[in-house]
Amino acid sequence: MSPDGPDVDSFMKFSLLSANRLATPSVFSLSFRVYDSPPTTVNCTVNGSRISIDDLSRVVMSGSASVTNVIVTLKSREAGNYQCTVSNERVSNGTINGITAMANTSSLYINVSGMPTGLKTVRLNSSLTHLRLLWSHVQGAAGYEVFCEHLNNRSISNTTTPSVTITSDLSLSATYTFYVMSYSNGASLPSNPNVATVTLTHPSVDDLRHNSITSTNIVLSWSPPTDVTPANYTICRRCHRVCGSVETFMNFTASVPQHNSTNILPYSNCAFDLIGLYGSEEYILSRNFNATTSASRPTSPVGNIIFSSVRAESMIVSWDEVPCSGRNGPITGYSLTYTSVTSNISFTVNITSGDNRTLTLTGLLPNTDYTVSISPYNYGLLGPTEIVSHRTAQSIPGPISNLIPTDTNIQFINISWNPPAISNGLITVYEIRYRDQDDTTKPYATMNTTTTQHSISGLFPNSTYAISVRAYTAIGPGQWIDDTVLSTDEIPVVHNFSVTYLNSTAVSVKWVPNGATYYRVFYYTSNCKAQFVTYPGDIREAAIGGFCSCLENEFSISASFEISGKVFEGKKSPPVLPVKLISSSSSSSTEPTATSITQSTPGTTAVSETNSTLMAAVGLWVALILLLLSLIINVVLMLVLILLCRRLVATNPRKGVAATIQYPEIRECRETDDYIEMKASPAYDKNLKVEPVYESTDEIIYETTR
Repeated sequence: MSPDGPDVDSFMKFSLLSANRLATPSVFSLSFRVYDSPPTTVNCTVNGSRISIDDLSRVVMSGSASVTNVIVTLKSREAGNYQCTVSNERVSNGTINGITAMANTSSLYINVSGMPTGLKTVRLNSSLTHLRLLWSHVQGAAGYEVFCEHLNNRSISNTTTPSVTITSDLSLSATYTFYVMSYSNGASLPSNPNVATVTLTHPSVDDLRHNSITSTNIVLSWSPPTDVTPANYTICRRCHRVCGSVETFMNFTASVPQHNSTNILPYSNCAFDLIGLYGSEEYILSRNFNATTSASRPTSPVGNIIFSSVRAESMIVSWDEVPCSGRNGPITGYSLTYTSVTSNISFTVNITSGDNRTLTLTGLLPNTDYTVSISPYNYGLLGPTEIVSHRTAQSIPGPISNLIPTDTNIQFINISWNPPAISNGLITVYEIRYRDQDDTTKPYATMNTTTTQHSISGLFPNSTYAISVRAYTAIGPGQWIDDTVLSTDEIPVVHNFSVTYLNSTAVSVKWVPNGATYYRVFYYTSNCKAQFVTYPGDIREAAIGGFCSCLENEFSISASFEISGKVFEGKKSPPVLPVKLISSSSSSSTEPTATSITQSTPGTTAVSETNSTLMAAVGLWVALILLLLSLIINVVLMLVLILLCRRLVATNPRKGVAATIQYPEIRECRETDDYIEMKASPAYDKNLKVEPVYESTDEIIYETTR
C-alpha cells in the first residue's frame, strides 16, 4: 500500500511580529495549511539548522475537507531557507491498516535587508537643535527606519530616502545615539542597525579680530564656528567716547565672516558682540571684543572761560576743558592770545599741558577791554578758537552832586541827585544813609537804589534828618557827600472845626478829616482846666453833653497820627465858642441838624452817632403861658446863681479873673443836669443819651511833634 499522511501547502506566509524593527532578534511568524490530517508534530530549520519554535498554533478549519491552519512563531535575524516539517504519528514508526504515516515539509526563503553604510550626522543652520542623518542607499531596500536611543529607542522616522531631517525633540548640549535600519518587502527581515552618535555643542568664535582702525572705522574678521555655521551674522556695536560714558548702540548684519564698522566718532571705545543667526534663533558666538578708534582734530572749543582776581593791571583767566563730544582725543595743550582792544597789541602764550587751564595775565592797562582767544590742540592738531572779552578793574567813583528834596510830607522825604561827574566805571548802585539830626548817637539807616532818586519813608512828623548819598562801582563805594539836613512836614491843623449848641448842656462838634489816626476835641470851662474827648480817624461829627449851663466853654481840636507804634499829635486849632441858639421857637427851623453825631464824655472815645432834632414849635397860645412862667423861674434862678458864683470864687478863683468873681463847681452843676435824649444815626436803631461831662483827673500821654 502506498504511504499516506498530512499534506503541507507549499506556499508559506511571512509576518513580522516585532514591536519595532530594532528588536533583536526579530520576531516573526510562518503560517501554512495542512491537508488530509492534522499534524501532530512541527519542526523548523534555517539553512538546515534547527531553530526553536516560540509558539505553535494549529487550527482545524471547518469544511468538507480536512484542513488545518498552522502558525509558528520564530526569533531570528538570519537570511536563508526556512523549512517546516509536519507529521501525524499515531503510532511510533508503525503501520495502521497497511498504511504507513509519512511526514511532509513546507519551506520559505527569508531575506535580511542590507545594513545602511556611510551613516553621518550634519547640523543644520536652521536651528541649533536641527539635525540631518545621511547614509548610503541599500540595494533592494524598500525603506529605512530611524530610531533614537535617548528617546527610548522610539522610531523617529520611516522614510524611503537615505536621509532624514530631525527638527524636534532635541536639546542643545545633549548627546544623542541614532540607529538606522533598512527593510525590504515580502519575506524579509530588517537589517542590522547602523549607529551614529552626536553631541549638540554650543557654537563659538574664538578668533574675532580687527584688521584695520581709523578715527571713524573698525574692520573686523573671524573664522566661522566649526560646530555649525550660521545662516547670517549680527554684529552688535556699543561705542562711547573714551572721555565719556554715554553709549550708542547699533546692529549690523553680515553673511560672510567680515564686517566694516563705520560712522564711529573719533577716539571712541567700542565693544562688539558677534551673534550667529540660526533660523529664528540667535546665539552669541563672541562677546565684548574691544577696539578704540584713533584721535583727530578737536571739533569743539574750550568751555566757560572765567576771569577772576580782576585788578587794574592783572587778571586770572581760567577755562573748562573741551566738551567730551568735541574732544576727539586727549587734549595735549592750548594756544592763548590776549589783545588790548584800545591799542590792538597782542600777546600769545603756548600752554603745553592739557591739564593746565589757568593763566595769570599781567602788565594790563586799568579799566581796559581785552579779548582773550583760546584754541585747544591734540598731537599738534589745532581745534576751534573761543573768544571772549573782559575789562580790567575800575576805580572807585567820585561823589554825587546836587542832593535836593523833591517832595515831603509828615512821613517821607523824596530826594534826587546827579550822578558822579567822574564815574571811574559803571555805577552799579547808590547807597543812601540817614538819621535823626538831633540824635547823633544813633547809627545811620541805609538803603540802596539803582536810580538817582529815592523816597525815604517811615519818618516822624516835624523831624529833621541828616541825609547823604554815595555811588558804587564793581570795585566798591565812593565817598559820602556832606550830610544834607532836610525836614518832614508838621502835622496839619484840622480845618473847618465848628461847635453848635444842641441845648443848654450839649454841643455838636464837626470838622473836616485829614487822614489822622485819632482826633482830640478839647474844651475849656470858665473855672476848670482843659478836658478832651478822643475820636477814631473815621469820625467827623460828634455830640458832647453834660455841660453846666452856668459855665462858658471854648473848644479846639488836634489830629494825631500813629507811626511805627508811636502816636504823634499836631497843633490844636484856634479855640472857638459854640454857636448859640436865638430862641427855642426859632431853633427848630434855624439850628443845623447833625446827621451823624457821636455821643461822648470827656477823656473817652465816642461810641455812637445820633441825630439831634429840636422840639416842634409850640403854638402861640402855649408860648404865651410858658413865657410868663419862665420869667418867674428865671428870676428865682438868677438869685440862686449869684449865690453859687460868690461861693465858687471864694473856694476856686480862676486865673486872670478877679478873685471876687466865683464860678460854680462842675460837679455841682452836674448834679442838677438832666439827661438829654437824642435820636441815633440810621446805623443804630436805638436812642442814646448824652451823659454829663466828667472832669479828667489823668491826662493821656502822647508823643508830640516838635
